[in-house]
Amino acid sequence: MFRRRRGRRRLIIGLVVLVCIAAPVTAALLILHNLDLTRYKDEIAGFMKETTGREFQIAGHIDASLSLSPEISARDITFGNASWGTAPVMVKVDHLTAAFSLWPLIFGTFQVERLTLSGGQIRLETDAEGRGNWDIKNADDVIDEGDEYIELRYQSFAAARIENMNVEFRDGETGAIASGDVETLELSASAPNQDLTLQFDGKVEGQQWRLEAKTGSLRELSQSQKVRFKANAEIGSAALSVDGQAEDLIGFAGVDFKLAASGPGMADLFELTDIAMPDTGPFNATATLMGSSGKGYDVDFEVKLTESAASLTAQGRVSEILTFQDFDLNVAAAAPEFSRLGPILGINMLEAGPLKLSTKLGGSKTELNAKAVSATLGQSDASGSVSWRYGTVPRISVDLTSAVVDVTPFLPEIDRDVEAPSQDTTKSGRIFSDRDLPFDVLGKVDADISLNVNRLVIRDARIDLAHTRIDLNKGSLRVDPLEIDYLKSTATARIGITLGETPETRIELLLQDFDLGQLLSETKVTDLVKGEVDVGADVTGRGRSVQDMVGGLDGHVGLVMGEGEIASKYIDLIAVDLTKFLMPWRKGVDDAKIKCALAQFEITKGLAKTTSLLFDTRDMTMTGKGSINLQTEKIDFFLSPRPKDPSLFSLATDLRVGGTLSDPTVAPDALSVVGEVAEAVVGVLLLGPAGFLVPFASLGAGHHHPCVNDLQKTFGDKIASEIKQQPN
Repeated sequence: MFRRRRGRRRLIIGLVVLVCIAAPVTAALLILHNLDLTRYKDEIAGFMKETTGREFQIAGHIDASLSLSPEISARDITFGNASWGTAPVMVKVDHLTAAFSLWPLIFGTFQVERLTLSGGQIRLETDAEGRGNWDIKNADDVIDEGDEYIELRYQSFAAARIENMNVEFRDGETGAIASGDVETLELSASAPNQDLTLQFDGKVEGQQWRLEAKTGSLRELSQSQKVRFKANAEIGSAALSVDGQAEDLIGFAGVDFKLAASGPGMADLFELTDIAMPDTGPFNATATLMGSSGKGYDVDFEVKLTESAASLTAQGRVSEILTFQDFDLNVAAAAPEFSRLGPILGINMLEAGPLKLSTKLGGSKTELNAKAVSATLGQSDASGSVSWRYGTVPRISVDLTSAVVDVTPFLPEIDRDVEAPSQDTTKSGRIFSDRDLPFDVLGKVDADISLNVNRLVIRDARIDLAHTRIDLNKGSLRVDPLEIDYLKSTATARIGITLGETPETRIELLLQDFDLGQLLSETKVTDLVKGEVDVGADVTGRGRSVQDMVGGLDGHVGLVMGEGEIASKYIDLIAVDLTKFLMPWRKGVDDAKIKCALAQFEITKGLAKTTSLLFDTRDMTMTGKGSINLQTEKIDFFLSPRPKDPSLFSLATDLRVGGTLSDPTVAPDALSVVGEVAEAVVGVLLLGPAGFLVPFASLGAGHHHPCVNDLQKTFGDKIASEIKQQPN
């Protein structure tokens, strides 16, 4: 009996408590259900403006739903930008929903359980001083003053979700713009004092990103307390993890992070930068990051490429990690075989040997510089400095010295099976390309480059000294000088390019006693030519393509070759028909023994004329004159080959060379003018520097080729009289 009464008493007490709870809850729900919140839009907008200092507007309806977690939803919401912003609106939300805790609501306190933003756009930007438009300085003060009216703290959120939202970020200092699409972004915590979990799925600049992170509570984050941070991300096909702690995660201060990344290639990690990363193959990277924003960060990272076994390490200091400016790093790179990096660099090469590189790399807002550069690649080495100065027109400065540079691994493989073309082969088209050269690139950067190489190796050739200085300023390029010492001779070249509506290119080239045959043999170009040459050229062309430049070329070119050989196969490669006509008396001889060969061209507006063409061998003396129209590529030459054996005079045939450079023709000449040609050639020979040697004299040549002296002494007027007496 007693137990039954006690049970009834508990039931009555429970009903009383339930009624006490249900009555205010029911009343609150009924009030909320019948309340027309839309009419409070202006008051809400005024409160938000007073709170944030920004314009706030709700263009759509505000609705309330009746449940144990009451919800208020609003549509077409806009939140104003900072006064210096590039657009009037910072946030535009198509649909906002806020769910509140029922129990605090009964006592007049709004505690948000869940906040959802769906559709719209968020514009984030910084000004030239680095201030963010999300920095609302007066909001906390206004909320503190309004605490007696409303208890609304962002740290009270239990969950927040953003979906189908476009986000744009603009860097006010550089003008760079990045954009992304948030498919889902969820922040959740079981309570304000519990750890916060973040999940993101969306696209950044068109690249798919997935992120899961866990850190301290909202209260700890809002109060800049020390928190743990752990995250895993998928960026394209790459994986990235971060583990560590921060004293102020939002301010990125007091961070102590360990990072790791891996994937089939590094391109995805650099998608958001201006760095065009080639296909590196599988990689693994580790890094540590310690420091604070405004005070700088200590960084230490290493990247390893699996397929090439190459590595890159860097240790040092970075002032701002997000912009990666104002840094001072010790950088080192290594690879056991550089040619294995060829596919990454887009270079096909032979084995080049191991690579080692070290430098002190520094950077700021105005300049990037590499000091104390030390590099070895196989047998090659280099040391010096390189700098890049930013600006409207950036400037690169290079000062490098090398004991040995071996370019052999970078050269194409040798085709040893070159065959002479058949006599039926017909060439077509033009020799000189009409494709525009990249002159416009010259106006986009200035340069000051100095290279000094003690020994340049090209296959078996050893060039003992190479030196050049390159100056590029406001689109005008000057290479002065480009010098190489080979065996006992020096080759000097100067190149000048001046931009304008029609770019002008000038080339000066001087070679004296240059063993061209030896160089061609050692560089594996051909072993069919033997002999030393003198070459003097001073030409100026105008135009954007090679075709335009040679079509309007002005200047002069001279060439002298002393004793040597040109194998008949090589002559055949040049012009099969010409060989047949030049020396019909030669049978079963594989090469032509040259005693002296010389030619001079005076070029005016693309028309190259010669009155001094002579080819002297042990069996034949050939004189000639004519022209090449470089604009049309048409040839018009008269050649008069004469055997030195008088018994073979009857076999001599005067020739007319015509056609084009790509398709020359050779035929007997019916109107022989051999005497006139011989007199012209000998006349120029006897004039010395005033005649044939004009190109060399203008370039400062110290002497003229010995074979020219021999021709002058041996032939003189005699050669002209002998050729005159030969039958036509």
